[in-house]
Amino acid sequence: MVRVGGFLAVALTCGALLVTGLLLPRELAGPVLASASAAEPSPRCAAPAEPQFGSLVTPGIGGPAARSHDQQGVPGVRGIDISRWDHPNDEPINWDRLVAAHDISFVMIKASDGDIGTKSDWLSERWFPIDRAEARRVGLRVGAYHYARPNGRTRAAIRADARTEARLAASRTGTLQPGDLPLVLDLEEAPGYLRPELLTLWATTFLREAEEKTGRRPMIYSNPTFLLTRVHANADLAAHPLWVAHYGSRLRSPAVPPPWSLTDRAVMWQFSSKGRLAGMPRTEVGDLNVLLGGQELFDQLSGIAPMPDPDPALLAELRGVVDGVTGRIAHRRTGGTREGARTWAAWRSGRAGCPPDGLPAVPPSSPSPSPSPAPTPPGAPAPTPSAAPAPTTPTPGATASTPASSTASAPTPSASPGRPSAVGSGAPAG
Repeated sequence: MVRVGGFLAVALTCGALLVTGLLLPRELAGPVLASASAAEPSPRCAAPAEPQFGSLVTPGIGGPAARSHDQQGVPGVRGIDISRWDHPNDEPINWDRLVAAHDISFVMIKASDGDIGTKSDWLSERWFPIDRAEARRVGLRVGAYHYARPNGRTRAAIRADARTEARLAASRTGTLQPGDLPLVLDLEEAPGYLRPELLTLWATTFLREAEEKTGRRPMIYSNPTFLLTRVHANADLAAHPLWVAHYGSRLRSPAVPPPWSLTDRAVMWQFSSKGRLAGMPRTEVGDLNVLLGGQELFDQLSGIAPMPDPDPALLAELRGVVDGVTGRIAHRRTGGTREGARTWAAWRSGRAGCPPDGLPAVPPSSPSPSPSPAPTPPGAPAPTPSAAPAPTTPTPGATASTPASSTASAPTPSASPGRPSAVGSGAPAG
């Protein structure tokens, strides 16, 4: 009897709800039915899948470092770079023999070291003016680089440290003249407590100060692994040409991380630290470089012709894609191409209405309540309530219409065209 009574109670409740929905006006039936529909799940946000590309760097596939420019076989203006290590036992370089044996047009010389007051710096201070004068004498164009030692625990200390190192480097080079290559920030090591945001602050502060002191926009030297993991791929860095170290005799181009891969601002490639160079006292071994362009680019970097700035519209387009993330994340978003950057920007724009949890950004609007009926004047007959419209019953076999999907297909992960996914290892340029 209890079981029969339970079934009867359930039936009566369902019937009451049905009658309420059919017979009562909407403004009266709504509150009654609200509790019945409260448990229904909210519609989800149909966000498209985020574009994802593979990693840029795969160590070891480039083969051993080349012994000569001819072995590397990459066209471009040829050059070398040297430091205090190329003067073992205080031996000088035989510049006449060097240029007679090798078809080189420029040399990058270490001028300063962030370890101020140490042997690393004062030996650089000693040899830089000697080597620069000799290189100019034999007809080479000369550039200088500063080996960075970033430091600082606060933002103020980081900026102060960067300015100090930039002023040191600029004091060694002086104001650059036409024919001089730019000062280079050699950034390849940093303490672990300098997270990417802070190391990027240090680098941009150094570059601004160095440009002000030398009168020329500085370059940046580093390797792909460091740039992918230790600094942000901010579009502002792309204004500074990149000199990238990436070793392997089988490579035909270096791995270039964002933002330089997105702006074509990688201009110089150090492809070997094992070059055989006549005239070098260090067992005739040295660093080999090639300018990734012809005479026009060489003249632009040398201050003989104006160096064009990156397109401001392009930089503005890239800021929302690469600023504030490491080069590794920026490459995964873009694949190292402008088309990839635009694809990711379009994806982000397409999901702008979807919060992280996937729920709709704007909840479904509730039906507006009907206006209350006007009061009946005294003595007038009461209005007859109109019956609610009957519920619509779906026709058997009919298919409900489905809204068109806004999901965009993600591009197939692939390496950037013409850029091998490899990086070599080598001794620091410092």
